[in-house]
Amino acid sequence: MLRAAIREAKTALPQCTILGVSFLTSLTPLDLESLFESKNTNEAFIRLFDMAKISGVKGVVCSPHEVTLLKYHYPSLFAVTPGIRFEDEIQSLQVQDQKRVMNPEDALKAGSDFLVIGRSLTKSTNFADRMKFFNKEIP
Repeated sequence: MLRAAIREAKTALPQCTILGVSFLTSLTPLDLESLFESKNTNEAFIRLFDMAKISGVKGVVCSPHEVTLLKYHYPSLFAVTPGIRFEDEIQSLQVQDQKRVMNPEDALKAGSDFLVIGRSLTKSTNFADRMKFFNKEIP
């Protein structure tokens, strides 16, 4: 399926980059264990990353918690990471439906190439202050 998407994109949307997607950041570690009937969920992530690399995608959408694993096995794939929350949100458990979250600075240190930051900015009661905080947090 990914190969077909890449092939069609080259013709119809040559500027488009097709990404692989691992597991939603709204899944807890327990959810993942239940899905795989195993406590070793890293193997499942590695299988997905293997498929992404074999298919020819350029990057993977994954939780910031799996970025180190992705970069260890496939450093050439870029990581797009949703589940980014500011530290004050994480500490006060204001992370909405997200379960595997990380602050921007730690996500970048882990190897994230692109951060997906939505509600932390769009739902902020003071967008300007949040942006100032964001600018301070990212070196």
